[in-house]
Amino acid sequence: MNEKSSQRSERVANVECAGQVAHSNLRCAKSNAAMSCFFGFCAALVVSASALVHGGDITFRQVAAGGYHTVAIGSDGALWTWGANNSGQLGDGTAIDKSAPVRVNPGTTWQTVAAGWEHTIAIRSDGTLWAWGWNQFGQLGDGTTKDKFSPVQIGSATNWKAVAAGAYHTLAVRADGTLWAWGGNWRGQLGDGTTTDKTSPVQIAPTANWKSVAAGWRHTVAIRTDGTIWAWGCNSTGQLGDGTTVDRIVPVQIGSAYTWQAVAAGWEHTVGIQTDGTLWAWGSNSYGQLGDGTTAGNFSPTRIGAAPGWIAIGAGNSHTVGIRSDGTLWAWGWNGFGQLGDNTTTAKTSPVQIGSDKNWKTVAAGFWHMAGIRTDGTLWIWGSNERGQCGDGTFADKPVPLQIGADQNWQAVSAGWEHSLAILTDNTLWSWGANYYGNLGDGTTVGKCTPTQVSSPPTWLAVVAGYHHTVAIRTDGTLWAWGDNSRGQIGDGTLVNKPAPVRIGVVAKWRTVAAGDSHTVGIRADGTLWAWGNNYYGQLGDGTTTNKSTPTKIGLATNWKSVAAGSFHTVAIRTDGTLWAWGNNYYGQLGDGTTINKSSPIRVGTATNWSAVAAGANHTVAIRTDGTLW
Repeated sequence: MNEKSSQRSERVANVECAGQVAHSNLRCAKSNAAMSCFFGFCAALVVSASALVHGGDITFRQVAAGGYHTVAIGSDGALWTWGANNSGQLGDGTAIDKSAPVRVNPGTTWQTVAAGWEHTIAIRSDGTLWAWGWNQFGQLGDGTTKDKFSPVQIGSATNWKAVAAGAYHTLAVRADGTLWAWGGNWRGQLGDGTTTDKTSPVQIAPTANWKSVAAGWRHTVAIRTDGTIWAWGCNSTGQLGDGTTVDRIVPVQIGSAYTWQAVAAGWEHTVGIQTDGTLWAWGSNSYGQLGDGTTAGNFSPTRIGAAPGWIAIGAGNSHTVGIRSDGTLWAWGWNGFGQLGDNTTTAKTSPVQIGSDKNWKTVAAGFWHMAGIRTDGTLWIWGSNERGQCGDGTFADKPVPLQIGADQNWQAVSAGWEHSLAILTDNTLWSWGANYYGNLGDGTTVGKCTPTQVSSPPTWLAVVAGYHHTVAIRTDGTLWAWGDNSRGQIGDGTLVNKPAPVRIGVVAKWRTVAAGDSHTVGIRADGTLWAWGNNYYGQLGDGTTTNKSTPTKIGLATNWKSVAAGSFHTVAIRTDGTLWAWGNNYYGQLGDGTTINKSSPIRVGTATNWSAVAAGANHTVAIRTDGTLW
């Protein structure tokens, strides 16, 4: 088989924006244990395409770093992703990079996650296994080689316990101790005795005593419950640790020790911790990633330093990171993007302490970036950020650890085409970004690169950003809007842009609102649905294609529960669980099996258990009460 590793052409990422989407993903999808290994292997920040509103302090319990993307699980079980998304590895239904965390499948809770080169694998709290992203070699395990842009369940088993993602292959351990593998296998990295790729999980070895597993570029390392360590796959630099450079297509025991506690697999090197806290490394050492003070490789485990007390490790491309029992963070190896976190770009051949903090809990090493969680639950990222994988809303590399989400009192956020808005827990409203049409609401048309407060009093409850307009609800139920009004999307009866909030009508009973490209829809407290603005495709739902500059009641129904607006289509759920859609249907985004536009709400299917819906620019996703995603 041809060497596939570096032959895959790098697809150009579609980086449109940063931030988080709330209520409408218009043309831009802006976002809204101790063992952590390369690409987040050792299981040891949806917006789908629309709404994200989160509040309170966000703390994290696990983080994993992939090739150019990062994934993390909050203490509440919520899953967040950010960074490169060209293969759908973020799982938000798009292929658009995100430079800030976006939530995957709101309403679901996750147990553990692993990030590969361009794919992600995760286990839910119910023990089911899910995968998404790049699938050229079958690494998702769904029986196909087709990329997936949203999580898909792998098989029907409900006893998955741990998962590891390599560059092109995946492994997982079930609660019964059995080990399973799938994906690329041209160097024997699956361990099934062949070099044939597998598109579905296959059991590895007949034993049922596997404890943990780590996956590197083309090799795999695992620990059994008896403390022995085993390795297989590519061995070109001695990364298996068996004293040779011969590939192995089945697991082989490394040494005779029964005291292995944790292991991490890098691109072509491996690091492990024994039960006495000593650190060991083997394989490639071109940049000092083994940490023994040299750049000479080792074909078998070599002890690193004399100090014990190591409790966590992570292995990246050619760099390594670890945590000691005193909570200090250490790193070594290649440092071209500042991934060691010591504020330099100089390689280190021995472990160097990163900062002086002593509260590090877990750490993960990506291809060129690092991520760690402290004991207070805060999340920190550093290193390469060219695809937004650091999650701070920029694309600048970070040579020292940077806290993600330093402010912990944001309660809601929304992102339009080129502007963002957020509400703090004190109900103040803040905006930043482009302001050509007054869409920031600060009374000017001057853009802002930092959050600027939007008019008092501080009684803002919810906010949504359209293409170039903004709509918000105050705590008293009144509706306000500002920005572009060329299609009447503000709803004040004019077509004049508004650079500051104006109240829409006299009703004070608005419950929720959504903003599309240039139309707005809202639900009042009595369950009635209203719409206004651009109606070229019938997206208002009033049976016409005539624009409306004031809120217009849609139908007679009084049981509307939630609504979402795409670029030129609208979808909504009623209290009886039925799903309805209307407007542009060129891409089949209405879900009625046709591509014919609809100017009035039509029921989608016969199901009565829809619980949430989100509208992208030209597609729609929804969740049923049984947790399935459609």
